[in-house]
Amino acid sequence: MKLNLSEQDHNQIREHGLNVETVQSQLQRFSDGIPFSTLERACTINDGINHLNESERSSAIAAHSEAAAQGRFMKMVPASGAASRMFKTLLALHGSGFCTRADLRARAADGDEDAAFGLAFFDGLTDFAFYPQLDTNLAEQELGTDDLLDSGDYSTILYALLDDISLNMAEQPKGLIAFHWDGDDIRTPVAEHLLEAIETVAASDGTATLHFTVSPEHEAAFKREVETAAALYPDTKFTVEFSHQSPSTDTIAADMNDQPFRDEDGRLLFRPGGHGALLKNLNELQADLVFIKNVDNVLPPSKTADSFLEKRVLGGYAVQLLAT
Repeated sequence: MKLNLSEQDHNQIREHGLNVETVQSQLQRFSDGIPFSTLERACTINDGINHLNESERSSAIAAHSEAAAQGRFMKMVPASGAASRMFKTLLALHGSGFCTRADLRARAADGDEDAAFGLAFFDGLTDFAFYPQLDTNLAEQELGTDDLLDSGDYSTILYALLDDISLNMAEQPKGLIAFHWDGDDIRTPVAEHLLEAIETVAASDGTATLHFTVSPEHEAAFKREVETAAALYPDTKFTVEFSHQSPSTDTIAADMNDQPFRDEDGRLLFRPGGHGALLKNLNELQADLVFIKNVDNVLPPSKTADSFLEKRVLGGYAVQLLAT
């Protein structure tokens, strides 16, 4: 595939740590399509899946405890994702113009799924962990959340929640959004990952090591949140590292003719790779055994017992496999 690239294009490609051959290969893949694998059969117990009996589970837990005590485990948390998909439907409602309870009810009655979602969201608004933050924001504007809910003025609430000069929730990193609230403590995913680190990777000296991959522009905010969350667990010494997804793992964007897509300034557009792009970050970790878990895959503390137990079983089983 022949490309007509300007000097600016070549500079952009080099700035991303890429070369022309790699970009050509990516575009050729868009043109040819990605081949798929032919599946032979489904995995079942004893055919691709090992089922541990109670004795084997106990042995795995013991192996995990020993390895963790030696400081062999750490956690890696991909955390660069923004919350845009979480708020996708609310963004659509916000962008549709004036939004009231009556409007949503009428649209929901006509089968509009976004409107039905909106009604359910506003009915349960006060249960969300970010509600106190929203309520404070509206109070600073001399507005009452209860009054807005009672009157069905949902547009003003959406503006406070989503607009870029207000809370701008959809553009915040998922790891920094309030996820859990028990009436007293409000907890972000970062706080939940620190708790999980205590229970699954902490060494005998009380040290727990975590590594977050974050966007460069949000690293400072993550560091502040780690410091705040770590204060909840004074008996644990957290060693927390941060890294960024390498631009060299980005992929060139293509137009409908499989040619490089350009923005309004004529510059090439590159898109961040998926989680597979973080293999480079993983390979650079100085670690023996690494638990990898996405930033928003967290439970509130009251629901974590089974999850932590199974993680110890899996971790211990990995230790045993390495020893064979």
